[in-house]
Amino acid sequence: MMCVIALQNSAAGAIKLLGKGDPAVKAYLPKSQSLQDVRDMFTHFDEYALGKGKLQKSLDRATGPFGWMTMWITDETFLILNRRKGQEWATEYEVNIHSALTAVAALVAAAATKLGKELSPLLLRLTAQS
Repeated sequence: MMCVIALQNSAAGAIKLLGKGDPAVKAYLPKSQSLQDVRDMFTHFDEYALGKGKLQKSLDRATGPFGWMTMWITDETFLILNRRKGQEWATEYEVNIHSALTAVAALVAAAATKLGKELSPLLLRLTAQS
């Protein structure tokens, strides 16, 4: 869970530095899966446990049961099932840690380059994988 939080925080910082129109940001967004939503659910788990999470609120003022369940589906993939109030079926939010790590690494590398910073060996290795 801490990895998801750290990855999203890194992505958010890089996006603020680069700006939403930057080519690296535009390339990152389709690869980001549900990283921001899953980070929100992990960070605000107390609200989600009570059915008060942002993604649990009804879109049409319907009431009724809510749902929220986090699980691993592989050694490196989180899957969260979340049902809004009034929704019949849960929505799936999935984050594959390896895919998210390489996508965020490319984004952070672009931000570091913009700042004129040398990329670390680890960042170079991760960006070579993307």
